Amino acid sequence: MSKKTKIIISVIIIFLIFLVGGIFYWWLWKEKLPKEKITQKRIPIDSTEYEIKDTPEGKIVENKKEGLTVKVPEGWIVKKYEDGSVGLFSPEIEFDQYGGFLKSVREKGACAAGFEILKYEKLNPEIPTYAEHLKISIEEMQRNPVEEDTIKSEVITLSNKLGLKTIHFREGKEKYIRVEIPVNNKVYSFNSGLIFSEKCFEEFNKILETVSINR
Repeated sequence: MSKKTKIIISVIIIFLIFLVGGIFYWWLWKEKLPKEKITQKRIPIDSTEYEIKDTPEGKIVENKKEGLTVKVPEGWIVKKYEDGSVGLFSPEIEFDQYGGFLKSVREKGACAAGFEILKYEKLNPEIPTYAEHLKISIEEMQRNPVEEDTIKSEVITLSNKLGLKTIHFREGKEKYIRVEIPVNNKVYSFNSGLIFSEKCFEEFNKILETVSINR
């Protein structure tokens, strides 16, 4: 074996030693990193559980299993999504070929609303789930409501149940509203979507008035 060949083999061996050693120490370093604690499992309710029905009082979306009924404003479109959420859209809403909104929705002052039911399964007995944490927040909020320039949170009663209503502001105007109602290990969540006009704020509040949670 020539001297040159021996040198090349030696260099390759040294390189492999450093490579293997580097991988080993990287693995040790990675194992020492703090791992995110998984404290709960978030389970959306299957969208197939929702039924869209025409009734003498108008169109409704109903989930009998979870005891939820929501009345759809006249002329609005209903869409069920694979993630378990349901969307309500005013007649002015126009969608592109991918299901997204066209730019015209802002100029037309189109409105939307959405809702979903999420189940929280406790994985760590010492740490509360989001549903449990929400109940605690509601109790605290009853004593100390939160109101800032960009956000306002308050306790409301919806279908005879206490919930948390959070309003986000931009330039002094309402831009987004979320209402969350904790029931046992579930959260019934309602949102306004982006608000493009004062009419949308009023429409969302009207939708909330039709909500029935029989649980």
